[in-house]
Amino acid sequence: MIIAVVSPHLVNLLLIPCFRCLRKRKAKGVLFQKDLNKIYTPPEFKISFNYGIALNILFVSLTYSAGMPLLYITAFGAYFFINYSEKYVGKFS
Repeated sequence: MIIAVVSPHLVNLLLIPCFRCLRKRKAKGVLFQKDLNKIYTPPEFKISFNYGIALNILFVSLTYSAGMPLLYITAFGAYFFINYSEKYVGKFS
C-alpha cells in the first residue's frame, strides 16, 4: 500500500526541477502574454486518478485494520503525503 501511495506522486515531485528549467527556456523567446500564460499555466488536476488512490487507501485500511491496527497510522501518513505532494506539485509546476 505504501508503494502504491508514493510512486505516482514521487515521480511528479522529482520532475519539478526539470519542468522549471524547460519553462524558463521556453519563456525566453516569447513575445506575447498569451504564450506566457500557456507556459506558466499548471497542468490539469486529474481528480479521478487521485480520488481512486484515496478510495483504495481508505477501503484497504478499513478492511484490514481490525487485524493490523497499524494501518490507521499508515493511512494517515498516506493521506498526509498525498495532500502535501499535490499542494507542492500544484504550486510549483
